[in-house]
Amino acid sequence: MPYEIRMPKLSDNMEEGTVIRWMVAVGDRVSQGDAIAEVETDKADVEIESDGSGMVRDIAVPEGGAAAVGAVIAVLEGGAEGAVDAAEVGRASDAPTESPRQVDSARGDDAERDDDGLTPPAQGVAGSGSPAAPPYQPEPGATDSGVAGRRLRVSPVARRLAENSGVDLSLVAGSGPAGRIVKSDVVAAVAARAGSARSSVAGAGTVERPNPPAADAALGGQGMSRMRRTIAARMEKSKREIPHFYVRTSIDVGALMQMQEAVRGDGVVPGLTVTHLLVRAMARTLPGHPRLNAYWIDDSIQLARDVNIGIVVAVDDGLVVPVLKGADGLTLSEMVDAVRALVDRARQGKFRPDDLVGGTISISNVGMLDVDELTPIINAPQAAILGVGAVRDRALVRDGGIVAGRSLELTLACDHRVLHGVEAGRFLEDLKGALERPLALLMERG
Repeated sequence: MPYEIRMPKLSDNMEEGTVIRWMVAVGDRVSQGDAIAEVETDKADVEIESDGSGMVRDIAVPEGGAAAVGAVIAVLEGGAEGAVDAAEVGRASDAPTESPRQVDSARGDDAERDDDGLTPPAQGVAGSGSPAAPPYQPEPGATDSGVAGRRLRVSPVARRLAENSGVDLSLVAGSGPAGRIVKSDVVAAVAARAGSARSSVAGAGTVERPNPPAADAALGGQGMSRMRRTIAARMEKSKREIPHFYVRTSIDVGALMQMQEAVRGDGVVPGLTVTHLLVRAMARTLPGHPRLNAYWIDDSIQLARDVNIGIVVAVDDGLVVPVLKGADGLTLSEMVDAVRALVDRARQGKFRPDDLVGGTISISNVGMLDVDELTPIINAPQAAILGVGAVRDRALVRDGGIVAGRSLELTLACDHRVLHGVEAGRFLEDLKGALERPLALLMERG
């Protein structure tokens, strides 16, 4: 029986992926788990594996071609699934191909990350305990359509933006392959319309303000990458639509730092860092505060079963957030090894398919910089994110006296639709207690 291989969801808000290269050809035999293709998303290039076995009968999306999440990209002969939908394969095969840099998958109506690099969580990951995403439904904009008497090729992103902006697509010239209208074409049309309106007002006697320099000129020729465009669009939406509030506290980390240095120096847990201990404390504290480990989806609160902590990592042209799955069930050594592996893969750009999905809460630590505190933006649909500043030498009050000590500033950003101040404050209070009495972090739960 034929078996369909579909474009997987490789990051939490991924809409489509571009096939960079195929590692198999028609006629090759593959087994379940074999790497078959390299796919580019808005965040990373990821090798995808076959989830079935058989002979490659058809490759529906050529190298350089884009496909929506859930679309058929290849078909195996001899698989265990039902008959292949020939019409769907045909649509994927006939779709215009675009080079990896021409595909614009940054949805203008999705918020993803702010400048500290947060990646939004998946709304469903099999076996992760996260809310299940709805079944994939092909969007009308993913196929060609007739407008104003001519056949248009329009990306889903461009179609949504045009509808929201009132742009007539029949008047827009497409710059994509085969004349496909992409997001930048609609943005240019909106800008041209705004410029025309300003000129009309100026002609009526109003002084027209000069246009700002083009973005590339203002940046000395440095344009925005696909990742940066995605960050900008999704963080703008997150900040605009999520009612943020913030809770802050100062942690006395003298005991924590002494313990970390001793454990690391003695080789008990090699490579142990403050970030590891922060993640450990979060994982231990979150089960008692389920609203902090939750999502806002479809105008409702959905509590996550698992504790999956996203860890912000800086990369060459932005930030990504690999996810530590099941953090509350790991030993300290397991957690340190897992975090190190995630960070290494992130910096090398060698992600596994599930590295960037399924996060239930995130942490962004800028403690390696000369920064007192960080106020982050929430990764929708997560309900909270923790911002961490640098450890500072400060005068602290202990037992009524002033002593020299070391402190750390934590800022918890929360979605007010899911949480209120008392719930957030109680979580931060318990987290503070875990960090200021850190020996329990070394103990494994029975």
